[in-house]
Amino acid sequence: VSAVCWFNTSFVSSAIFLLMFLMFAINFRLSKANSSRCFFSFSKNLIPISMIVTPNVPEAEMISGLKINNQNDMIKAGLKILEYGCHSVLVKGVHLDNSDYSRDCLIYKAKDGNQDLIFFDSKRITTQNTHGTGCTLSSAIATFLATGFDIPTSTSEAKKYISKAIVILGLVSYSHKEL
Repeated sequence: VSAVCWFNTSFVSSAIFLLMFLMFAINFRLSKANSSRCFFSFSKNLIPISMIVTPNVPEAEMISGLKINNQNDMIKAGLKILEYGCHSVLVKGVHLDNSDYSRDCLIYKAKDGNQDLIFFDSKRITTQNTHGTGCTLSSAIATFLATGFDIPTSTSEAKKYISKAIVILGLVSYSHKEL
C-alpha cells in the first residue's frame, strides 16, 4: 500500500483505480492485527487518491462499517466510503438479493462539486460463468476512463460490455469459466 502511494505521488499524476476485492481477500488471509493495519493503510492512503472505488456489497460493508440490506443502505455505504476522499464509488449490488435484476449504485462528485447518484440495473443472466465479472467490470470502467469518458458514461458502457460478455461466454461454454 505504501509503495503504491509513494509511486503515485512521486512519479505520476494519474488517477488510481482501486479494485476493492484485494481488501476483501486480505482481510481473510491475514491475522487480525495485520488485517487491521492493512485496512487502515488502505483506507487512509489508497482510497483518497482513487478516481473510483468499486466494492461489492460485502466489501462495501467492511469499508463503511455499515450493514447493506437494500438500495438505501447501498447509498449510505457509498457516501461513507466517499468520506475517505475518493472521487466516486460504485457499490456493486449483485450479492444483495435474488431478483431478476442486479442494481449497482454509483455515487460521484459532479462537475458542480455536488454529489450525484445513478443506479444501473442489469438483468440477471442465468449462468455459472460469472467468476471474475467484478474485476472485469472495474477494468472496463478504467479503460473507458482512459479514453476520455466521464465516470457515469464509463460505468454505463462497462456495464453493457460485461452483460454482453456474460451472454457470449454462456453461449460457448458448458462448464464454469472465468470472464
